[in-house]
Amino acid sequence: KNKEYDFIGKVPSKLGDLDYFIIYKDKKRISEADLTLAYNKGHSKKLPILLLSSGELSKKTEQYREKNLKGYLIFKKVWKEAWYY
Repeated sequence: KNKEYDFIGKVPSKLGDLDYFIIYKDKKRISEADLTLAYNKGHSKKLPILLLSSGELSKKTEQYREKNLKGYLIFKKVWKEAWYY
């Protein structure tokens, strides 16, 4: 029944494994408040944020992310079923 999971993970890159604060949210719509909360959690751990969700960002929220959180927070949409395997 949990709708949110937080963990620290390593993401492979050409420079080597990078540490990220990873947040998964099971919501239809991700709001500016969700982005701000995610940013604050990651910032407190001094890590960049990878926000995964089964939902979408609204146009307004996407603009907010591009303007205020670019380089700090990455958003990726994932299918909910992928988490059950």
